Amino acid sequence: QFIAEVRDVPKKTKTFLVIPVDIKVCYGSYKWNIVVGKSIVYYRDTATEFNIGQQLFITQKFSAVNEPKNPNEFDYKEFLKRKNIFNVVYCTPQNCIKVLSINQSWSLQKFGNTIKQSVINILKQEHLTQAAYSISAALLVGYDDEIDSEIIQQFSHSGTLHVLSVSGMHTGIVFAIIVYLFAFFDKHNKQKKLKCLVVILVLWLLVAITGFSPSVMRAALMLTLIIIGQTFYKEGNSINTLCISAFILLLFNPYLIIDVGFLLSHFAVFGILYAYPIINALIYFDAKLLRLMWSTLVMSVTATVFTLPITLYCFHQFPIWFVISNLVIIPLSMIVLFGALALVIFSKISFIAFVLTYVTNYSTQLMLWFAKLTDNSTYGFIDNISFSRIDIVFMSLAIVILFIVIYHKSYKSVFGLLSVIACWCIVSTMGFLHLSKKNEMVVFSIKNKTAIAYAKGNTCFLYQDSITENEFSRYIKPFVLMYNRTIILNYNSNNSLKLTPNIVLIRNNNKVNLQEFVNTRHTIIADCSNNYKFVAKLKKECAQLHLPFYSVREKGAYKTTVQ
Repeated sequence: QFIAEVRDVPKKTKTFLVIPVDIKVCYGSYKWNIVVGKSIVYYRDTATEFNIGQQLFITQKFSAVNEPKNPNEFDYKEFLKRKNIFNVVYCTPQNCIKVLSINQSWSLQKFGNTIKQSVINILKQEHLTQAAYSISAALLVGYDDEIDSEIIQQFSHSGTLHVLSVSGMHTGIVFAIIVYLFAFFDKHNKQKKLKCLVVILVLWLLVAITGFSPSVMRAALMLTLIIIGQTFYKEGNSINTLCISAFILLLFNPYLIIDVGFLLSHFAVFGILYAYPIINALIYFDAKLLRLMWSTLVMSVTATVFTLPITLYCFHQFPIWFVISNLVIIPLSMIVLFGALALVIFSKISFIAFVLTYVTNYSTQLMLWFAKLTDNSTYGFIDNISFSRIDIVFMSLAIVILFIVIYHKSYKSVFGLLSVIACWCIVSTMGFLHLSKKNEMVVFSIKNKTAIAYAKGNTCFLYQDSITENEFSRYIKPFVLMYNRTIILNYNSNNSLKLTPNIVLIRNNNKVNLQEFVNTRHTIIADCSNNYKFVAKLKKECAQLHLPFYSVREKGAYKTTVQ
């Protein structure tokens, strides 16, 4: 038994309402104890509404988070651990009751989350399409939980996924607007200090509203240092300011050093600060429009190049048309952003709300149409790129030395670049030769499904039964990425694989005469397409016949070296 407080806006899925909570009071040793801790409540009634600050009385045990059951699968347990969440709760309306709030204390985070929920509620009440609502909520307050996975995929393939969240770009726009509005304060020293205070308060309120997003915190901290410097007539180096902001954020949360959002944000800004002046100075246009287009192009390229090692390692894909996509989609996203913001402000005025709803819906539709143009693996993006941590090191070195070559134009830097590329090629070749000697088989753990991979050298033969695209991306793709070629087989595929079987894979609750394998001592494997009752019975029979048995459902993927 414990009392928890809703910490953030709940997320709806097909089966659960996912509620981030802070644990306040817990019952143990025959008394109530005040405790501190975070958890996630998976509530089985998705129609119920919960508000931030609402307190819940829960009579249910905590559940441990499962470790990944497949090779190279995303480790959700480790992901939650970095957020100081070690257990979650699965509950129903019967063992989760809303109670009157007790010991309510004010904090910037709670205040920000309350504003976030108010904005989301207003957007829900307007006549926005589902896509326009979800994208508007993401742009305004960083609530991206309801964006359709297909939309996320389209923006990812177009190289504009950063648009779907409140980022440093949005924070910079807010900063510029506030500075412009309070420009008249610059005439007097006292008013200038008041302006500095107002700007800082608004920036950090935005940070709280977006749930302390790493990219927004980075931008807010950098801009805070800049505005303080300008107020007290101190000028600083922009790269030093970036490093100081990273250092301060890491002091408060060292786990940010392995947060993808934190890394992408800082490396993108570093690329712009370091490489943008070098590349932008190479060509000068007299026409202002051409200069603006060239500057935007260079900014997009430098940010993408400096984040390329991280994106290739984490997402294993490269958007070919990212430059053009950013030039079109970013301006459209600004229209959606300001349209949604105006809609929240003027939601009570029917005519204005109607016009703003139309503008937001149409702009979102146009943005999605353009993003969909590049969502094609033939010409839009390169997918399934195998990229290791060693590749990150060599590519990062090559990128930095490349810009040194462009800036200094010295033979030494050219020699250094060629040396790094040569070492990279040697290490990659050694890895390729090592992989060519591999010969293994994996039976994947996927709920109620069958998937088997046989890797021979640099080729992976894959048999899968009714696997969805999401299931493939989550469970199978991380394993097959390391191989140059993947061949999909069906049940009746005629192939030249010559194997000497030493295992028996049982699927779909098919009955097998185990007596046939007593002498051969085959290993009996039951995959996830079998139900619990059948697996329990099969396990008992194998134990009686002294046959090796492996349940994929219980133990995770079965992996073995093939002779």
